[in-house]
Amino acid sequence: MFKKLRQNEKFKEKFLPFIVFLFAAIFATLPYLDSGTIFGHDLVYHLNRIQSSFDEIEMGRFPVFVHSELLDGLGYGNPLYYPDLFLMIPMIFLKMGLGVLTSYKLFILIITFATGLIMYYSAKVIFKDRKVSYLASFLYIFSMYRFIDVYARAALGEILGLTFLPLVIAGVYDVIYGDNKRWYLIAFGLFGIMNSHILSTLIILILLIILIVININVIFKDKKKILNIFIAGIVSIMIVSSFVLPYLEQRFSSTVLIDVHKNSAESLEANACGVQEMFDNTIENTDTYTSKGIGILLLAFPILIILVKDKDKRIEHRFMVQVTFLGYFFVFVSTNLFPWEKAEILQIIQFPFRFNMLSTLLLSLGGAYAFINSSINKDDLFNVGIVLTCIFAAKYLNTVKINPHLITYEILMSGPKIANGEYKPIELNVEDNHVYNTNDGGKNRKIIPHKKENGIVTFKYEDNDYDFDLNVPLAYYKGYYSYIETEDGIKHELKVDKNTTNGMVVISSDENYNGTVYVYYKMTPIQKTGHIITILTIVGTMLYIINKKED
Repeated sequence: MFKKLRQNEKFKEKFLPFIVFLFAAIFATLPYLDSGTIFGHDLVYHLNRIQSSFDEIEMGRFPVFVHSELLDGLGYGNPLYYPDLFLMIPMIFLKMGLGVLTSYKLFILIITFATGLIMYYSAKVIFKDRKVSYLASFLYIFSMYRFIDVYARAALGEILGLTFLPLVIAGVYDVIYGDNKRWYLIAFGLFGIMNSHILSTLIILILLIILIVININVIFKDKKKILNIFIAGIVSIMIVSSFVLPYLEQRFSSTVLIDVHKNSAESLEANACGVQEMFDNTIENTDTYTSKGIGILLLAFPILIILVKDKDKRIEHRFMVQVTFLGYFFVFVSTNLFPWEKAEILQIIQFPFRFNMLSTLLLSLGGAYAFINSSINKDDLFNVGIVLTCIFAAKYLNTVKINPHLITYEILMSGPKIANGEYKPIELNVEDNHVYNTNDGGKNRKIIPHKKENGIVTFKYEDNDYDFDLNVPLAYYKGYYSYIETEDGIKHELKVDKNTTNGMVVISSDENYNGTVYVYYKMTPIQKTGHIITILTIVGTMLYIINKKED
């Protein structure tokens, strides 16, 4: 039976990859497949993102823009600045009754499975070869840097971003050197990355621009290539509108802590990877040190590209030479050999070793291609490559300490819920958490009792001694809405702005109304527009793909 399945082309093409990458994902996440407490640099932050977004949905608010119970109950606009679309997956597990930590572990398993599949099918677009595609996928999901992201840094945004990076590369290859029919892979890849991690999007855009510039002569020889790159660009912009437009709206309407909380060039240099660290094959996560390298396999395999047989007959060879060179270039950029002290313009990257995302992607593709095609006997090299990759993966995983500080779950979850305080209004004074008239500046200023339930602040207002300008204990983000319901049942909308003295919401009116005031977050017209554009773009692109397949 198994022999027949192995010989069945439909099985090998359609079903085998799912089975292979399910087992690969289980192997790659073995340290998490128990009931123990885990730890990572950003773990508490991401667990609270999952739990807080779930709580908001349970209260009837979707999409989620503000975590109403965080930031000392003032409301934390984390989803406005850090995309949370894919957090819907662990939220399903929460709804099923699982704990947030278990949900996170299962999420990592699913991400790993998806990463393997996406890399495999993306590599197939380039190589048209199952063996090269399998090896590229194994190198990628078992890579040192990805394991560091999972087990040491708990960098969920990057882990998700790595899942979709291969789609962009496959789309670029197809437009420039392939059939020039799959430009939409670029758009879907950027959609996935943008809804995972903003900095990963910036990093892949750098690579995208470099690849287009390198191949500009090839592109300009064919008007259809130019057209499809242009279409891919327009569709990419439209498809990410659901996150980008709300994000830009916030950036232009208010200043949050991230605007002033940036690393200096000296910090960039300090966080760069040492040359020796690049060859490290252990995953360390201590109070003073975290691994930063990409491991020996990804540094060694791509070198074999100089031995590739039948280079002239391989359409993908020129692209793979570019990919390999750029992979090693980004290895160099991630190290302290690069003049980071002069690269202040790249401060937004925060950590130079982030460029190992690109190194890992590019050298996985280049390494698999070079290793398997460096000899006539591809079957033997494929088997050797898979075995070597699994051996090194086992070695990496054997060095993982999922809870190096032996902390309990209770202590873990009592950690800081908003990371370094990013995305808070820079003026925010959390102690000024009362409702009062801002025109009442006396020592005995009247405090108006209020309550907050399901994210809605309510209070009675019956003071006509001052103009209607009230401070409300909510951290200001563009989108808060307020009205007052007078005794006759009429609702009057109030103006909402930012209290520049304490970073809170301030509501005002030209009329001095008496009644019950309601303040809550409401989807803005720009947010609605962004979501509509994204949904229409996805539907339109899918209809285009279906129509093309029928042709």
